[in-house]
Amino acid sequence: MPKDSKAFIVMDERNGKRRLIEAGKKRFDFNKEQELLKYKYINFENMTPKEWRQCQKCIACKGMPYNYPGWRAGIREKYIGYSLTELVDFRRYLIQCARKRKCIFSPRKRHIEQNFFVDFGKVIEDLIALKKR
Repeated sequence: MPKDSKAFIVMDERNGKRRLIEAGKKRFDFNKEQELLKYKYINFENMTPKEWRQCQKCIACKGMPYNYPGWRAGIREKYIGYSLTELVDFRRYLIQCARKRKCIFSPRKRHIEQNFFVDFGKVIEDLIALKKR
């Protein structure tokens, strides 16, 4: 194996998470940080002062749901126009994001992020079931 290809593999492992997040933004219009912030807000989770300021800006521009059903409805509205194959790919993408996350924070923060991916995935699975009918 040439040295160049080995160096590429190491770089790929380092940048894999960043590239995964960028792919979600480009391909599925999915901003993980913003969606996780909304999820924390509706579930009354602890937030940093920076996250709280971002929430206040979203509330001012009417982009923040106030409850769980509103959050689910917002996701449905956003992704209802996607085809069945795109929704299946998006579900796979969410599973991959959940696997790739390496949270060095407390178990509580890991739990929040895990629940976020599970709940978001359930909404996408509901949309897939609707498309199959």
